[in-house]
Amino acid sequence: MVKLLSIDSSTSSTGYSIFIDGKYEKSGCIDLKNYKEDKLQKMVDSLFHLIDTEAPDIVVAEEMVVTRNAQAARNLTMLLGAIYGKCFEKQIFWFVLRPT
Repeated sequence: MVKLLSIDSSTSSTGYSIFIDGKYEKSGCIDLKNYKEDKLQKMVDSLFHLIDTEAPDIVVAEEMVVTRNAQAARNLTMLLGAIYGKCFEKQIFWFVLRPT
């Protein structure tokens, strides 16, 4: 059995899907749009909890798209780096896809 966690990351609303042996299992959204303080840290904590709970074999994330908002770009870069670090720590295969 191979479990894949797909992440469409954002600091305010991150979508995810779980696939087992290539078949869709479930999906969800971590919605922090109304969260005011330490939103980046809360999203990192939420994604770490998701990774710990789901224990995927593979994590796939969408590559960051350059935006006009420099702070949003920095936060998304830090978020993707945190996810990569968690995958490295847990020896989970990590792959980034360019959005189409």
